[in-house]
Amino acid sequence: IFGLFLAYETRSLKVKQINDSRYVGMSIYNVVILCLITAPVTMVIASQQDASFAFVALAIVFCCFLSMALIFVPKVIEVIRHPRDKAESKYNPDIGASKEDEEKYQKLLSENEDLQRLITQ
Repeated sequence: IFGLFLAYETRSLKVKQINDSRYVGMSIYNVVILCLITAPVTMVIASQQDASFAFVALAIVFCCFLSMALIFVPKVIEVIRHPRDKAESKYNPDIGASKEDEEKYQKLLSENEDLQRLITQ
């Protein structure tokens, strides 16, 4: 429940690289679905201890693998696609700038160049 709350609260972060709320929500959804499947099946095969243990162990391993894949695979894909593309600002929210900030920066640069031309004239 706390994970769902955090995912809901961080859903509108402007920094794309740290906005994992969608993937966290999907991970929690998959954990709940696997629990809803595993619990009844385990109760049905409770008399067979080896089968019950194997089923629960496989469900836990699959659940952990799926959750970690949902969280980390998109980040790894992003790093592979853009290995040197603004590495400092992309993964550090303190350094990174939004599109609006970048537009303001470009506008200021062009104004600065115009003013410098005026000064030299």
